[in-house]
Parts: sequence; C-alpha cells; structure tokens
Amino acid sequence: MDEQKKIVERIASIVLAASNNELSVMQTASILQKMNISRSYSSNLLKKYTEFSIFKFIEQEKMYRLRLKISQDRKYTIENACIEFGICKQDHVIEKFKKKYIVTPGSYKKIHHKEVT
Repeated sequence: MDEQKKIVERIASIVLAASNNELSVMQTASILQKMNISRSYSSNLLKKYTEFSIFKFIEQEKMYRLRLKISQDRKYTIENACIEFGICKQDHVIEKFKKKYIVTPGSYKKIHHKEVT
C-alpha cells in the first residue's frame, strides 16, 4: 500500500476509534497535529480517496452514530444528540441527518421502530 493511502487510513482510524465524547470535541487541527501533516495536504489526500475533507468525515461519522442511536433507543432525542456529539443547534443536526439519509431523525425513528415492533 502506498504512503498516501496509509495516511488516509490513519486519519480514518483516528476518527472511527474515537468515543462519542472524543468525537464531540474532535477538530481537524488535533488530528493533523497527531499526524504531523498540513491541512492542505491532508485535505487533498482525503478528497482524493474518500471525497470528504476531515471535517466532513467527522460530520459523517457523527450522523452515522446518531442513526445507530436512534435505531437502538426509542427515547433518544435530538437534544441528546446535540449534547453527546457536541453540536450546538438542533436544526443543524436535523438538516445534516436529512441531507445524508433523506428523512429527518424523527421520521427515521418512527419508520425504524414501527418496523421493529
């Protein structure tokens, strides 16, 4: 495997291995500092291999984990998500979730739990 792919995999592993608490405060700069690489170099690599910037990759991981939480817990709310994932505005969570999954978190929860029960 070439060096560029190794860097991308290392960035991904840092994000994916983070706890929800760590993910909530994770910043692009902290990842780059751990790896001792520049923002522009890392952005170019990630976009080349994943089509995402580090920021977007972190955001996508948050939405994925939110979807899992909604699937597992009927009582999980957007307010819970904002606290757990360090997102200030509920509208932002709803907008990002809908952009990724085509439905709002509330609709996803209704659909998922209706099928499960």
